[in-house]
Amino acid sequence: MQPERSWREVDGYKIPECIVVDELPKPSTGKIQKNLVRDAHTDLYD
Repeated sequence: MQPERSWREVDGYKIPECIVVDELPKPSTGKIQKNLVRDAHTDLYD
């Protein structure tokens, strides 16, 4: 198994343009809480 590599070391065509999640965290105002999304998925973009 290969060790994980940083996004900076990967060719651009191998980096996904989008990441699909099941549900986005929203409070009662209906706005997406981007900070919670970033915190939950920090392993995807190091």
